[in-house]
This record gives sequence, structure tokens and C-alpha cells, in this order.
Amino acid sequence: MLLWLSVMLSCDETPITEKTQASTPKTITTQPKPKTETNSKTTPSTLPKTSPRSYNETNIHELDVHVSLQEKKISDPISLSPVHEATRNALKGMVQQHGLLIDNPWALLHALLALGPNAKLPDGSSAVETLFTEHAEQSFQNRLIQFPKSKKQNGKNILIEPHTDLALKVLSEIGVSPSQTYSIQGKSYSFADLFRSSLLETHLDPKKNISSFSSPNDTPWSIQGLSTYLRPGTTWESKGMVMNLENLTSFLMAVVYQETRFMAQAYQNQQKFEKKKQGIFKYTCGGMHLIQALAYAHARGFGNDKSKPIIEEQAVLLYYRFPIELAIYDQLLQAHPQYKQQLLVQRLKFVGHFLETTAKLEIMGFYRPSESMRTMQKGALDQLSLTTEALRKDGVIQDPSKASTDQLALDLIGDGAHAVYGVELISGLRGIRF
Repeated sequence: MLLWLSVMLSCDETPITEKTQASTPKTITTQPKPKTETNSKTTPSTLPKTSPRSYNETNIHELDVHVSLQEKKISDPISLSPVHEATRNALKGMVQQHGLLIDNPWALLHALLALGPNAKLPDGSSAVETLFTEHAEQSFQNRLIQFPKSKKQNGKNILIEPHTDLALKVLSEIGVSPSQTYSIQGKSYSFADLFRSSLLETHLDPKKNISSFSSPNDTPWSIQGLSTYLRPGTTWESKGMVMNLENLTSFLMAVVYQETRFMAQAYQNQQKFEKKKQGIFKYTCGGMHLIQALAYAHARGFGNDKSKPIIEEQAVLLYYRFPIELAIYDQLLQAHPQYKQQLLVQRLKFVGHFLETTAKLEIMGFYRPSESMRTMQKGALDQLSLTTEALRKDGVIQDPSKASTDQLALDLIGDGAHAVYGVELISGLRGIRF
């Protein structure tokens, strides 16, 4: 199955765009058809040899990752009401109490996203440092380090990185310094060594269906993490291929474009849509991570004139899809009260990621919110409060282990962390670095 090539060949329409200074319109305009080839019209294995610098296992330590990043916050933050503040505090308290667990690195990484790089474990030790010392492994003949997807410990399978480079993305996003060092198996390594190892592992050739990723759904964490410290024009060697991040970003652009065609068509026809795991709904968190990663990579200089209108289109579609998806969850809650807890957690996931993603796209300059958009964001804060209160009445905010399944307990921590982050971004309490 040519999974990767099929993505590159499936873009056959045009993205919708709008001037988002106005309220959500009933008509749309179109942009020129975006091409889905790589920027240089070459495949990853045949890139020109004129790159300013290329890296491999022999010279990877010469790669300087100390780039200048500026933190920016939302220019017109939403003031949180006392109810919104209480919601943020309840979710943050849950994440702090139940997410800072060293034997659950997946939950710990999400807790760090909500709490920041200075978070402490219950014993007072640094959560970031303990994450490295307990779970990182040596790689590339012990010259670099990596995080495995999972590992066996005391007879249990411990989930660490179900998404490739989840740790790199989270730790980069919260501002861990590349020069920060950690002791791994008796040897000192820096956070930059994790970045270098991830870079050398990353490869994709869609035409040959060869990739270091399990699927397109596995790509956004790597692309965002690598774009944080890599300079445009840099190439590297991985599994016999010469790679650059411009090509990976173009691939991600094609994925986002292709998987939102059904939604763009519904928007254009002013119709609703169903949610049946089609298109963007096949992806983790409704594809929000794909959109965030594409926007971030573009903001860091890896996008082009083709990716920008596609990201702008996503801003339009995010506001279009929000009330429709919310109504879908409410209809399901009425029809299937026996699944109330699971649907409430899905509601928490959707609303929190909506706030996070719309705030990020706004901060990075991909749209200017209209009055109606701001009203919808404030409504999302209200919906987050209602959802959190319903989960509190079920007792799972106080103790996620009371959730009906172990997976649901994990989702509560992860989705609660993204919701906290979204609230703090939209209210100007935090910013993003790019």
C-alpha cells in the first residue's frame, strides 16, 4: 500500500480563504491551486548538493541549535471570568496532582506542557531532569540520546513516545534550553543531543513508501520539534537519503490540505457535516496537531507561498467546525447517556484543542479575529467550564483513576493539559516561541 505517495497525489482542489477581520462570511474566495511537489521539485533522495550545510553521523555535533526564539503572546487577550479561572485551576490542579508521575512519561510530558519546564515531582525533584535520567537512552553508538516509544519495567509496558518525537516537541515548546545537560547511563548529554539524534533518524521518501514515521498521523510532533532549532536550507542524511525540512513541511501541507477537502466543500456549500472518522477526523485530536505543526514550521521559515493560504484556510475551518462538532457531541450525549463520561472527555479534548489551536494561529499571524470569532472563543471557554463541571460531578477531575477505563484516565490528564494551555494562551498568560 503506497500510503505516503497517495497523500502527495491527492490534492486536486483549491483552498478556501477569507479576510478574517470580518465576521465569518457566507461566501468564499479561492487561491491558485497549490502544488504538492516538494519545494525544489526533487524527491528527498535527489536533493541538490548546494545546501549551505549538510549533517550526518560524523559531523552532527557541529550542528548549532542555539537559534534565537522570541516569545509572543496574543495581542488582544480574553479576560477570564471567575468561572473560567476556576475551570483553569481545577484542570491545572488535576494535571499537577495526577500527571507528574515518573512511571508514566506520557502523562508527565503532558503535565509539562501545562505546567512548564520548572515543574517538580512530588519528591521535589525536577520533572524534566528525571524524565531524561529515568527514560532516555543512548543512541548512535552512545554519542547521542533518544526516547523509546515504550519500555518494559517491573513487568509493565510503560508508554513514553507513542508519537515520534513527542518529547522533543513538548520540551522545545516549553522552552527547555538546548544546552541543558542530563546524565544518561553514566554519561553527560545535552538536550541538543536529543534534537540531533531525532534529526538523524528522520527520513521520508513518499515515492518509495519509506519513512521513519508509522503514518502521516505520526509526523507533526517531529516537524514542529525539528523546526524549532533547525535553520532553513539545512540538509541531513538518514538511512541513505538526503533530507530537508522544507520537503517534510510540504508533505505535511499536502496532508492537511487533502484531509480537509470534505470540510472545505461543506463550508463552501454552507452545509453541516457528519463525523465518521473521515478525513481530518482520522487523525489524533481531530488533526489539530497537524495544523499546529504546519503553522509553526511555516512561521519558523519552512513554509512558502503555497502553505500560507492553506494555513489561513484552516483558521476559517476551525471556527466553522466548532459549533457543528459541539452539537454532534451534545446529540450523542442525549442519544447515548451510558457513554456520558467518554463523550464528556471527548468534548474536553475538542474544546481545549480548539482554544489552543486558534490562539496559536492568531499569535503566529495567520488571521486576525473578527468580533464573531472572539465571541466563539469566549463561548468555548464557557463550554470548557460546563464540561469540566460535569466531569467534576462524576468525581474524575478530583481523581482520574475513577474513570471507567485506564485509557480514559490518561485522556483526562492529557486533554486537561491541552485545555489549560489553550486557556492560558487565549488569555495572554502564556505565549509561544518562534
